[in-house]
Amino acid sequence: MWRLALAMLLMAAALALAAIRSPAAEAVTFGSRLDQTPNLAFGCEARPYIALAGAQLIPTGMTSCMWWSAPLTAASTYVPVGQGVITAARVRSGPSPAPLRISVISSGGGLCCTHQRSSEVFRPAPNDVTTVPLSLTAGSGLDPNRPGSQYSDIVVVSAVGPGTLPVHDFGVHGTFNTSVPAASFLHPELTNGNSNTDVGWMDGYEVLLQVDWSATPQQAPELPTQTPVVPQTPQTPITPPAAPRLSRLARDGRALTVDVSGPARVTARVERCVVRRRPRRRTVCTTVARLGARAARAGRVRLPLPRGLHAGTYRVTISAPGAAALVRRVAVPAGGTRQK
Repeated sequence: MWRLALAMLLMAAALALAAIRSPAAEAVTFGSRLDQTPNLAFGCEARPYIALAGAQLIPTGMTSCMWWSAPLTAASTYVPVGQGVITAARVRSGPSPAPLRISVISSGGGLCCTHQRSSEVFRPAPNDVTTVPLSLTAGSGLDPNRPGSQYSDIVVVSAVGPGTLPVHDFGVHGTFNTSVPAASFLHPELTNGNSNTDVGWMDGYEVLLQVDWSATPQQAPELPTQTPVVPQTPQTPITPPAAPRLSRLARDGRALTVDVSGPARVTARVERCVVRRRPRRRTVCTTVARLGARAARAGRVRLPLPRGLHAGTYRVTISAPGAAALVRRVAVPAGGTRQK
């Protein structure tokens, strides 16, 4: 029975996400606004590194690499929740740009990163913005065809030769300030479904990559059949346990309200918030909440969000301990079960 309750809980969470997500037919543009100058003074032959003396460059001996803006920045190219297709990408390059391709890598199951797919190699126009038509499947959320409880696809720039990279260097590094632009990088580039956990990170960089993504309509998963609980004696009425579910995700000012119907009151807390600015200055916020039993009754939790967030899309993932705690059963003399 607990498996049924967990399945219904996960489905309700998926439906709630679909309700607050942008319409499936709407194209979404995210990433850099391309208003900075590509001025990075090195290519794939070096990578930033934070040492005791501060930020410095170390040689890689590589001719290929991957760069992308970090998830806590406005220029992030982490794909929104849902399944969809990347239809185009734009990069702003400086003089003598390196040959590039647009790649999709994923973070999931506690591992980052794994190569998913890549475009053909193209040569960006020097000192200009180059638009590349694409058809690359990408998304984030829950996918039964991938390992791990959830995943996030990331659109990255792959440089495959010598030349300058489409990256702006703000000149200040090693501050560990999560509100300033930051970038991640891998050397060499990932191909053919390979994985590499040696991901670098440094603040003070913005990857000049902008992405168009179109969501694919999703069908609700089919619910498993529930077997009713039959009491052994007619004198002991037993009510089949109602599976708890997420009944609403709502924004109220700068807070996220989570309602749970069922026999357990829950608590939740914000673990991660990602802001992605779009050309129309729309903000997308991803909030992770964990649920845990507190009392044997339904309840509501109101979560304060970080300052400055006025609109957003919220994703709730349920930890295994929290989901297991939502339903508790104890034996009764008749041999049936009732909820505690």
